[in-house]
Amino acid sequence: DLPQHIPLMTILESMKLASNGQINIAGMLLFGIYPNENFALSQIVAMSFFGNDTSMLEYRDSDNFEGTIPHLYKEGFDFIQRNLTASADENKALLKIPEKIIQEVLINALVHRSYFLDYFTSGNIVISVFDNRVEIESPGILPETLTIESIKSGIAFQRNSTLSNYLIDMISFRGIGLGVSSILSDYPGIELIDDEDSDQFKVIIKRPD
Repeated sequence: DLPQHIPLMTILESMKLASNGQINIAGMLLFGIYPNENFALSQIVAMSFFGNDTSMLEYRDSDNFEGTIPHLYKEGFDFIQRNLTASADENKALLKIPEKIIQEVLINALVHRSYFLDYFTSGNIVISVFDNRVEIESPGILPETLTIESIKSGIAFQRNSTLSNYLIDMISFRGIGLGVSSILSDYPGIELIDDEDSDQFKVIIKRPD
């Protein structure tokens, strides 16, 4: 129970979920009722394609998800899982990407993406499921002090530490913070792209041959 003699806003500010008497970005993204009213482009755009490129005119599946980060995580994960199953060749064993790899890459995209102070200029996370891979693209490149090689070697990167701290207790997956080096150790079939031209960071998870 919250102490009745302490104003709610004071408590939220002490929890780093508010500042200057208003709910901040972290508070909205974690607990907001309609976060997308303030962050018009903080959704997940999800698409599943027939084949291995985007040349087909029809999607196997597509959806847009909005809401808090825990909700986005659940919806994004469920979308990937059902489309990995749908895109498997019926005459072959299911090409399986371990669940924990998808979980870690997706939560990293949600936690470490760039959330700009200008509520209407940040971009969406894009999930693309192909027959041979999954791509997860998030807004914001690595900071100048980091490179892909350095994060592969185990150097930590936290763009939004408040989000990380709360999400450990808010979602069922406990692997937040395992790091890129651990993901690559468990599943080498991953490619990382830090695209400065588009200001996007992309993770490509290849399905087993």
